[in-house]
This record gives sequence, C-alpha cells and structure tokens, in this order.
Amino acid sequence: MIKISRLLIIPLIITLFIISGCGRGEDKKVVATAGNSTLINSDLDYILPAGFREEMSEAVFRFVEDWAKEEILAQAAEDIGLQKNPEIAFRLEEARRNILASAYERELIASRVNVDSAKIYDYYLDNLDYFFRDRDEVRCSHIMISDSTEALIVDSLLFSLEFEEVALQFSHDPYNVDIGYFAREEMHPELAKVAFRLAVGERSGPIKTEFGYHFIKLLDYASKGSLREFADVRETLEDILIEREYNNAYRAVVDSLIAEKTIEVDSASVLKKVKK
Repeated sequence: MIKISRLLIIPLIITLFIISGCGRGEDKKVVATAGNSTLINSDLDYILPAGFREEMSEAVFRFVEDWAKEEILAQAAEDIGLQKNPEIAFRLEEARRNILASAYERELIASRVNVDSAKIYDYYLDNLDYFFRDRDEVRCSHIMISDSTEALIVDSLLFSLEFEEVALQFSHDPYNVDIGYFAREEMHPELAKVAFRLAVGERSGPIKTEFGYHFIKLLDYASKGSLREFADVRETLEDILIEREYNNAYRAVVDSLIAEKTIEVDSASVLKKVKK
C-alpha cells in the first residue's frame, strides 16, 4: 500500500498559502510534487471546488493529498504499460474527447445563448393560458429544526422577532426560507393541514414530522383559477428559453461542423453488436 507522509504535505500546503498571496507572478510556483509530476499554484483552482474559501482547513490537505495519490498511482500504471491496454487506451481517448467536446460546447456554443428579460416576459404573455392555477396553493416561509428543546426556543423567539430573522439563525436551510407556492398535495400532510388553515401573515407553532420540527408562516393564498405572477415563474421560463436557445445553437454549430468534417457509420457492423 502506498503511503504519503503528512509531514511532507504540510510544508507544501503552508508554502501554497504563502504563495497564494504573492500575486499572479507566482502562479507557476510548485506547491507539491508526486513522483515526476508537479502541482503548481494555479493548478489549485482546478483541484479545489468552486467557491472554496476555507484557507488552512483540513479539506485543503485532503484535496492535495488526493491529487498526489492519484498521480503516483497513474505513474505506476504507466510504468507497467497499462496505458497500452486497448480498453484503457480507448478510455483515455474517451476522456480527452469528452473534456474537449464539453469545453467547445461551453466556450463556443453556450456563449451564443442570450435570453434577456424582455424575451422572457414576452414568452410569459404569449403563454398566459398555461399559468392559471388548477388547484388552490399557499406560499409559505419555513423553519426546520431537529429537536424539541430548540423548537421551544424558536417558538418563544417568534413572539418578539421577525420570522425571517429567526430562520436565519436557527433553520437548517436558512437560505431557502421562502419556499414558494405549493398545492395541498405537494406538501407534507402535517404541514398542509396547518398551512391551509392559516391567515395571510399568520405563523404556526412547532409542527412535528419524521424530519424534525417545522414552523411555517403564510405569505399568500392563491385560489384555483388565479394567474401565476411573472415573478413567480420567471426563473422557470428563463430555464426553458435558455435550453431552447442552446439546442438551436448546438444544432447550428454541429451541422456546420458536419459539413466540414465527414461522419461515416458502418451500420451493418453496428447492428451486429445488437442483433440477437
């Protein structure tokens, strides 16, 4: 079993953070080595997850160690010629193809997609018939916590503090307090039972379910037949139009490439693979 000493990794990580504050001129500085490969400062952007900010945390060590372990295993595989195995050679080529194709789609196709607010609103107006509710719905704010002791604390705080303020401090999902509109059948039965009895602006006491304790505040009641406001469906419509624009751009680009680069498929040989 291959072992990597943390004593060797730690100085490299410390070096990384010293380097990271030195500006773009330090991007090429080596922060870790594994066999005959090196990891430079700018490579860390690819190793660390998007938005990673936990400097000097244990997670940073794990990401760099994982890179080092994978690298020496890959080198060991090359040392014994595994890259020459037909299936492995194909998988390596498949990875190259997938990465480059995805990069092309992102840089030269997705970049063509442009859906502005006016286009989204026009789509909404052209399809109003689809946005009339077929069921009564409620829009609620929501707090979820895990135990009864905390539920008592939250319940007492809600008498003097705003619902949203308490949610930010105690809810398990403080960034999704306004959960939007739901029909009765789309909610947990215990929550629906309470939500459809509340008056607008009224909040519930703790509601126990198998997931924990919940507090809900009724923000709006929308009856069957009412029209969904543009703001409530805008994000969904934007996703629809972006997908449509992307598909159109994708087809146009692929068609133009096919005109330049011939595609030929031996149908008989392919059918032999699936023929029973």
